[in-house]
Amino acid sequence: MKSIEFCRKQGYQVSTAQQREVFQQLKADYEIVLKKEHEKAEQIRVREQMREEQRVQREIQKELERTQRESARRDSERDAIEHALADALSKIGGTERTALSLLTVYFFIKVLSIWKLRNNR
Repeated sequence: MKSIEFCRKQGYQVSTAQQREVFQQLKADYEIVLKKEHEKAEQIRVREQMREEQRVQREIQKELERTQRESARRDSERDAIEHALADALSKIGGTERTALSLLTVYFFIKVLSIWKLRNNR
């Protein structure tokens, strides 16, 4: 250690025990500094991880809400079509052949709505 050599050259008596004690204290102080830096870095890492998890959670929530809106819209469309189909069947007497024709139209509309959904993305 240069500082101890400097003290000795200046005429101060520094024993080996004192040298060992100073060295041990410096080592302990250095370990404390390293530990604090490590803890600080760990806190930063944990905060960043929490932010990332919150961001992912917000994205998941947003996607769930979007999916629920789409599902509600599809259910509403289906209910409207089923209601219109039932209304039309009741107005025209509801023969089996007419029901089959209306079901064909219903499925055609459904296929078109699915195609429209896929192409709007």
